[in-house]
Amino acid sequence: MILSKMPDTKKQRTEFRILISIRFACLMAAEQNPMDCHRVQKRLAELNHYLMYNQASRLFYRSYCNQAGELGQTFALRVQDEQTAKVYRINHSVLPNVHQLCPRSA
Repeated sequence: MILSKMPDTKKQRTEFRILISIRFACLMAAEQNPMDCHRVQKRLAELNHYLMYNQASRLFYRSYCNQAGELGQTFALRVQDEQTAKVYRINHSVLPNVHQLCPRSA
């Protein structure tokens, strides 16, 4: 995950700052869907503007472009077409495709 290590280059520091601001905006959002919060939308607009005029770092591209990457433990970020970013809430309690091999005893 890109947020788990300190950035090395100027480009990575810029992306790190934007990702941290998106993450905190998501944490402060009162809505269940973070995309409904104006603060999150503003931070995503900053990311979209950055990606429109700058090429993403290799680490950012591998983590978030054309796939959902973690943005903390409860949120995921996905960048489509290298210009359109969306944030999703991760629901860890719903695991429909996972079969428990050892059921928990009550």
